[in-house]
Order: sequence, then C-alpha cells, then structure tokens
Amino acid sequence: MKKNILTVIILATTLINMTLMIVMLFVFLPNVKQTNRLITKVAQTVDLELENVVVKEEKLSISDIDTYKPTDITGLTANLKKEQGDSKTHYAVVKWSLVMNKNHKDYSKMEPLVEANEGRIKEVIRTEVEKYTINNVQENKENIKADVLKVLQDDVFGSDFIISVSFSDFVTE
Repeated sequence: MKKNILTVIILATTLINMTLMIVMLFVFLPNVKQTNRLITKVAQTVDLELENVVVKEEKLSISDIDTYKPTDITGLTANLKKEQGDSKTHYAVVKWSLVMNKNHKDYSKMEPLVEANEGRIKEVIRTEVEKYTINNVQENKENIKADVLKVLQDDVFGSDFIISVSFSDFVTE
C-alpha cells in the first residue's frame, strides 16, 4: 500500500510539473519571440554596417589608389600637450602621406588641390597631434589618423576621395 501511495504522489507531482511547464511555455514564448526578433534586427544592422565598410575597402585595387607625399621630406614637427607637473617641452615629428581613390568622382577635380592645400593639411595634422601628451600620443596614432581623415573629408575638401592618412614615421621626444 505504501508503494501505491508513493507511486500516486510521484505521478501527481509529474502531472503538476508538466502542466506548469506548458503554462510557462505559453506565457514566455511570445516574449522570447519578440526578444529574438529585436536581437536579430540589431545583429543585422551591425552586420550590414560592417559588410559595407569591408566591401568598400575590397573594391579598391592597388591600381585604383594614388598616394600623395608632401614636399617636405623632413616631416612635420608638432608640440605635444604638456602633462601636469612636466616642465619639459615635448615634440612629435610625423612623416605623413594621403591615400586617395583614383576612381572617385571628385578625384580629377580635387587631386590638384591637395598640393595647393598642403599647408592646411599640415595644420590639421598638427592640431590633432597637439591634443595628446608624450605618454599617450603613440598609443593614439590610429585615433589621430581617423580624426585627421574626418576633418580633411568633411571640412577641408568636402569629399571622401581621400580614403586614409598614413604615418610612415612618428617620432616623439
């Protein structure tokens, strides 16, 4: 008799457990589907942005790229921002070049303006480099390049025919 009662209790507990699981399934399933749709949309948006950047870079072959090197071969000298408590003046010497897309619609019109605006380009690079101290300028080279590129594309030339800024030499003292 004790075995039968124990079997009935186990069976009743199993049925109650299964009933509660089914109720939970119907309560939580719609919310899970909505969350899954939201996550999928966000992931697709991020993937699309990354794919667009990669595709844009992959379309350019080496023959479609032109490099402008400045006339001054010694490099651009910029004062670095002083750190608190440091009385010494620190400098950075940057040898730079611009990488341009020959197939861009503005290339033929803008390419002659690059040499004419070399002074403005140097000033943009100098301004961005001077924002950093001796201790953090080396680790922020990529940020400096990105900021210089953005200013050149948006403010100086108003076109994105310049696709990157390169620093062939970046010496600090």
